[in-house]
Amino acid sequence: MALRSLSEPVVNITQSCVSSSAQCPSHPFCSPSWMPAASCTTDHWMSGAVWLGGEALANHLLTSPALVRGARVLELGGGTGIVGLTAALAGAAEVTITDQQLDQASKNLEANPLLRTRVKLEKLLWGPSAAPYAVHTDVVVGADLVYPMNVDESLQVLLVTLQVLGRPTLLAFLAAAQRAQVAAPAYHRAVRVAGGALLAGGATALACSPQPASECKASFFGAREEQSVLVLSGDCGGTNTRLMLFRVPAGTKAEKGKVPQGEVVLQKHYRNAESGSFTACCEQFLAESDQLTRGERPKACCLACAGGIKDNCVSFTNVKDGWTIDGTALQSVLRIPKITLINDFEAQGYGLLTLRPEDVVQLNEAKPIPGRPIACVGAGTGLGECFLTAGSDGVYTCFPSEGGHAEYSPRTALQMELLEWLREQLAFDSQGSPEKIDKYFKQWDTDGNGSINKEEFTEALRSFDLKGLKPRRVSVERVISGPGLANIYGFLRRHWAFEQHVDAALDAEWMSAPKDKRGAIVAKCSAAGNHVCQKAVDVFAEAYGAECGVAALKWLPYGGLYVSGGIGAKNPHWIQHPSFLNAYKDKGRLSELVMSVPLYLVLAEDTGERGALFYAVQMLSQQ
Repeated sequence: MALRSLSEPVVNITQSCVSSSAQCPSHPFCSPSWMPAASCTTDHWMSGAVWLGGEALANHLLTSPALVRGARVLELGGGTGIVGLTAALAGAAEVTITDQQLDQASKNLEANPLLRTRVKLEKLLWGPSAAPYAVHTDVVVGADLVYPMNVDESLQVLLVTLQVLGRPTLLAFLAAAQRAQVAAPAYHRAVRVAGGALLAGGATALACSPQPASECKASFFGAREEQSVLVLSGDCGGTNTRLMLFRVPAGTKAEKGKVPQGEVVLQKHYRNAESGSFTACCEQFLAESDQLTRGERPKACCLACAGGIKDNCVSFTNVKDGWTIDGTALQSVLRIPKITLINDFEAQGYGLLTLRPEDVVQLNEAKPIPGRPIACVGAGTGLGECFLTAGSDGVYTCFPSEGGHAEYSPRTALQMELLEWLREQLAFDSQGSPEKIDKYFKQWDTDGNGSINKEEFTEALRSFDLKGLKPRRVSVERVISGPGLANIYGFLRRHWAFEQHVDAALDAEWMSAPKDKRGAIVAKCSAAGNHVCQKAVDVFAEAYGAECGVAALKWLPYGGLYVSGGIGAKNPHWIQHPSFLNAYKDKGRLSELVMSVPLYLVLAEDTGERGALFYAVQMLSQQ
């Protein structure tokens, strides 16, 4: 096995512990590099010394704190506890120091009060009896656990212990000094055998040179990373939260055109109203996943959130009592090294990088140019827009936008009328509060016989009161979205050219449906042949195509312009219809330019979830 030397200089970390110049009885090991106070009793001399292996391992954890940061660490045969205390100092979430004699470890813990909340001391459980540790251990550390005088026996017990604790992703650091004393050849062979056995179990063996502690450097016997790692991705909206734990091979990189390799470990859906907080959702999810992973925690987490992200935080005002997700604060609570929040449509953008040929339909004949910008426009509950650019290394970064809130620009006389209707509608809705309407309705229907229903009254009040209201601006997502499709039908049902074609039964269903369901009713009735609904879809598709053409002009995405979102995926014929394509390319002198931008319809409906996972995997290579 090849040796890999560490170049970092070794520093003196024993100054954090109680020490003295006392000397211990002779023993088959090299002289201890440092001796704690009151440790040289006949019974306790072994657990009272810090051996070269322990000092080398402690130094290694200080110079490479990412190895234990946020992890649950178990120190076997800790003695003075120097390695476990150093692990806590390096950022471990929890540390358990074990040995038969814990007197000196207890003194050193008392001497380091800031570490007490994260460090506990327990009697050493060895061999098969070590099983209780397994559920709560991510990293095992230990120094000089294989003794030259009984190599075979101590090595066998050590390997049994690691087998009991082990899982493919368990990370173990075992330090031993290379010694020229007793049974040196057998000792060195045993350590190398241990290294090979540990590698098979997903661990790492560490050894140090026999130089004085101040010059000691560490080496790895066949060191390697974990075989696989966990990542967590989430889709966090105002109503629901979806969490997915995914296992990927170690070294996996997020690559354009590929869904990250791996397997789903656990996937859960939560209703926000039924949870006290987002943290409670995550803790419930991870408590369940701990049973499947034996306590292993994700190395990275990406949460796609419906809302504006600022300083890695987002707030949902439509959740009872309000929800705030603070990604940075969650890292320590959930023991996940890195948690990043991104906008939900930003996740859509990263999801584009996972698309395969079967996931899209190309709508024109333009060829994509590798490395050029990519853009995305997607209609669903709202209208999202984003773009991606590639760095010098070819890795794409997504930038969200609020393009869906730009002004709606009508293209036909009918759309001009729609714009004016929407301005009046929005003005009334913003100033005609439900309380105000209820008050007027009760005054109108004084006999309570229901001669006019509340919906009809609201329509009449809107028409009557327009002169006193200030017209509103209209954003493009008021037309190009699920609610936008409902708005278009609401306009057409009262338009002089279409009201005689309104189906009474459909109209009653539309009126009685919740506002967030009305767009789906229009889509359903359009497919059934309803004339007014078909016209609504035609207006929608034309506006959608025109907005995609605007995106092509703004970003010149020669890497591809993608039409995503649930509406297009569920109704691909709307996007492939001439109404959409003609409006897309109708850009006057620049019509030829927009047709040189590759245009795709995304058929996959899980693009956002893919994007959050893609980003989480990409985070692994950035740690």
